[in-house]
Amino acid sequence: MAEEAARLADRCSVAAEAGLSIDVNAAMVDYTLRTVGRILFGADVDDAVPVIRATFPVLNRHIRRRGLTPLRLPRRWPTPAQVRAAAAQRALYRIVDDIIDRRSGVPTSGPDLISLLLAARDPETGAPMSRQEIRDQVLIFLLAGHETTSTALTFTMQLLGLHPDVQAAVHREITDVLAGRAPHADDIPRLTLTEMTVKEALRLYPPAYALGRLAEHAVTIGGQRIPAGSIILISQWATHRRPDLWPDPQRFDPARFEPAAEQARPRYAYFPFAGGLRGCIGGHFAMTEAVVAIATLLARFSVASESPDVGLVTHITLRAAGPVRCRLNSGSPPARSELWLSAWHGRLLPRPTSQSAR
Repeated sequence: MAEEAARLADRCSVAAEAGLSIDVNAAMVDYTLRTVGRILFGADVDDAVPVIRATFPVLNRHIRRRGLTPLRLPRRWPTPAQVRAAAAQRALYRIVDDIIDRRSGVPTSGPDLISLLLAARDPETGAPMSRQEIRDQVLIFLLAGHETTSTALTFTMQLLGLHPDVQAAVHREITDVLAGRAPHADDIPRLTLTEMTVKEALRLYPPAYALGRLAEHAVTIGGQRIPAGSIILISQWATHRRPDLWPDPQRFDPARFEPAAEQARPRYAYFPFAGGLRGCIGGHFAMTEAVVAIATLLARFSVASESPDVGLVTHITLRAAGPVRCRLNSGSPPARSELWLSAWHGRLLPRPTSQSAR
């Protein structure tokens, strides 16, 4: 993560030196895709990433279209959309299968997921996983592991660019903790305000904006009887903006995630990674990846948002409708928030200068 975040920062410095803004959404997609790609594929990431970039948009559009249309045609019918989707699926399967085949029979040389899955054995039978099982596991981690985190990072950067006082406080924390070096795993628990900022961005813009659950038993909630077998839609977007749980809910305020404030709220007032037995297995991974990226970038740049109002689209996940442009300038932000930062180190942050997050 730290190496890919440094690579991202180096690319951003080229734009900063030229006085150009960047599309942080595109930059964060590249960062998260390469990060999860290295963890899944190891040294073969450079073979996989171009194929993933070409095939995922095609497959995302196709899945959304089939999920929403009232008339679902058989997959074997050769409509133009289904032909494109089938070709994209074959290309994606081919590159993953090729990497699996190259690793087969080779002693595990690294901790990437394909190597670990190839070495895994059923504890009862001793049988290995099939090639299809390994491919399916890799693809689900790939799908879930980059687009959602890139959205969280996009809006974290956009909101920091709109709130210079918060940005200055986060920059000061990063400077104190890292002292000019790359972040290590042991630094993550110390980057408290940085993590709070990511959490607040996830509150306002949860990439998984709604989820479905099946009612195993009949139940009454809020006076509404729900029969067993019903599908219940639970919305993070709506819950995260309830004024009875989040006063002035449109306001960007990382102080909401000061430990005492978190403990005072109901458990499921905030659930960007769902919860319970079906909570997101990658939640810790995503938060670590986001904190590493923000810490690396804000150690080198100040951020000014050129996109105060970002359109949204609700595909499989919540996404920005278009480019989210920010200007990254070398050096630290203006020192406007010493009092704000001092209050954080004492206990609870006062509210930053109010500017609604739309």
